[in-house]
Amino acid sequence: MHHRVEEQREEVHRTQIQASTLDGQISMLDRELRESEGRIKSLVWEKGNTEQRLSSALARAAALEAELGPAMLFIRNGYLLRASACNDQRLRRY
Repeated sequence: MHHRVEEQREEVHRTQIQASTLDGQISMLDRELRESEGRIKSLVWEKGNTEQRLSSALARAAALEAELGPAMLFIRNGYLLRASACNDQRLRRY
C-alpha cells in the first residue's frame, strides 16, 4: 500500500510539472500573440499611411502634368515659330 501511495504522489507531481510547463507555454504563446497583433496593427497603419502618401503624390504629379501641358505646348510652338522664321530667312537669302 505504501508503494501505491508513493506512485500516486509521483503521478501527481508529474501532472503538476506538466501543468506548470503547459501554463508557461500558454503564457509565452499569449505574449507572442499580443506582440504579433501589435506588429500587424503597425503594418496596417504603415500601409494606410503609405497608400495615402502615394495617392497624394500621384495627385500632385497629375496637377504638375496639367500645369506643364500648356507650358510644353507654348515652348513647342515657340520652337516651331523660331524654326519657321529661320527657314524663311534662309529662303530669302537665296
